Amino acid sequence: MGALRRLRARRFDQRAERRLRVLLVVLRVLVLGVAVYGLVHCPSWIEERYRATVVYRNASLCPAGHEPGDTADDCIERTTARVVDMGTSRSCTTDSNGLQSCTTYYSLDVRHARGTVSLDVEEETYDDVDRGDRADLRLWDGAVVRMEVAGHTEKYLAPAESSLLWRLAGTWLLLGAALTALVFPRSFLPFFAGGWLLLTLSAVGVTYGVLFGVSGFWEWLLYAAFGVPGFWCLVGGWRATGFR
Repeated sequence: MGALRRLRARRFDQRAERRLRVLLVVLRVLVLGVAVYGLVHCPSWIEERYRATVVYRNASLCPAGHEPGDTADDCIERTTARVVDMGTSRSCTTDSNGLQSCTTYYSLDVRHARGTVSLDVEEETYDDVDRGDRADLRLWDGAVVRMEVAGHTEKYLAPAESSLLWRLAGTWLLLGAALTALVFPRSFLPFFAGGWLLLTLSAVGVTYGVLFGVSGFWEWLLYAAFGVPGFWCLVGGWRATGFR
């Protein structure tokens, strides 16, 4: 009886293993299909935001007499605002040793002709500003892209730039998903997925810098620094699994 039970258990394990393999194959095919579909549409998806970003980056300041909200001219609006409110928020994380690390964020609420908007600022700017202070704003597509207040200048991404960066990140992740489904064995998947994800910021930053030539030495150094953990995750996984 004992031998019969072991034989049945072995056959059950073999069937379960086959089912698992079939499930993994189906899952890989589904992931690959979604990733390929996304990658096929990525060029047009990115080109739309790229063109909009080029228009913004080449735009000049609107001439005197330009009516607020007039979109006939591709120019950057200038307007004045008042600081109507100020605030801070904190974000805290706790590591595996129980040590807590907190970051404080600073923001100003400014009111201009189109309404009131909340803008993140540096601590130095926050410390020098009072409610009621005047702020000089530059707007693109109704969004604030630059603010001068209390002798400080804060810059913000235009909507087209922000959208382009997100689309570049999405393309990078879709490419990683396609490679995962096509190439890598199960043992290496966690290392590849983690490393590829950690490399996202570097990949997006380098691509954006190449497209617009806006990255200087320190930006390239920062991209390299952010890429180090992802690189070592891939190398460590390769050495630990032997790509099996």
